[in-house]
Amino acid sequence: GNAALESLDLRGAAHAHVRRLHRAVGNTVHLAALVDDTIVYVDKVEDAAGVRMYSRIGAAVRPQCSALGKAILAELPDARRDAVLAGAEWRRHTDRTITTRASLDAELVVVADRGWAEDDAEVEDFVNCVAVPIASSAGVVGALSLTALRMGQDMTQLRGRLPLLRQTAQQIARELG
Repeated sequence: GNAALESLDLRGAAHAHVRRLHRAVGNTVHLAALVDDTIVYVDKVEDAAGVRMYSRIGAAVRPQCSALGKAILAELPDARRDAVLAGAEWRRHTDRTITTRASLDAELVVVADRGWAEDDAEVEDFVNCVAVPIASSAGVVGALSLTALRMGQDMTQLRGRLPLLRQTAQQIARELG
């Protein structure tokens, strides 16, 4: 199963879809993949207004306090989730950062139930984000997110874009097979 996951070209399959989503919404769009026991940014298109985010392609995603991380973690079996979280740093970035495994586990139940995750100022107090998982026939392989400055778009506005985000993730999943 892991060999099949590693052979998937998530970035290649998602490339055109990510850019189409960006043209439609203008937000920063992130694509992350689950590689072994690490969640990694594999593609990014910056905010159309020129706002630049700290994230960079190839860097690890903070699994416990990012929308991308939570979207993926919520879809993983317990043992795989444990492996991804084994190296997590449970430090507080903002007043909203999840800092315990018990709190994260409770959040992941909610995420799994509704099918999407959010980062409402958990990493940076001026940024919010929504994300959805991307699953192939082999299971969850990554996630897709929209990120915005809170003063530009609040969580309600970002949540309003979830249907388009989900539709894009489903298109990417179909490309992967």
